[in-house]
Amino acid sequence: MTNPTSATHLDAVEARRNWERSADAWDQRHRLIRPDDWAKPTPCAAWDVRALVEHTIATQARYGRLLGYDMGTDEGWATVRTRFAAGLAADAELPTGTLVHVAIGETTRLYVLGIVTNDLLVHTWDLARSIGADETLPPDAVEASLTIVERAPASVVRQPAVWGDRLPVEPGADLQTRLLAAVGRSA
Repeated sequence: MTNPTSATHLDAVEARRNWERSADAWDQRHRLIRPDDWAKPTPCAAWDVRALVEHTIATQARYGRLLGYDMGTDEGWATVRTRFAAGLAADAELPTGTLVHVAIGETTRLYVLGIVTNDLLVHTWDLARSIGADETLPPDAVEASLTIVERAPASVVRQPAVWGDRLPVEPGADLQTRLLAAVGRSA
């Protein structure tokens, strides 16, 4: 049984909260998409809003499956969110350090959750920027994602299909600006 006061357990609790915060933020922007928004460009040069949304939802489903969650076959956001959240709530192995294999090699389930949360969070900003919605991201999730981004191996993430080049930021920039710059976006 996991000690609920252990650092790993507390990290897992906070990681779950950050995914929920990020999912709430995505949900808020996703609900704002109008029919004429689907073809709009996004900060991801190769994608319009439709491609961004499809990528984001598919990534959540793919990583949910990687973590062993029952994601079903419906790739709609409401279903993916509900199934991911249910898997996450029941995931007793999250704080244990159990390893899974991802593109960057073997890593902990907790780190995988951080990666997928970061993807959801950054693409929430991309979607907001594209459709003219509020670009403010949940501060706690931003701080946690910045930590994940700073730990990610440059050889894996500094590729056009992953993240762009790190952009410079002004001294004293807020965490959201620093996160976005770290993944190649200019706030």
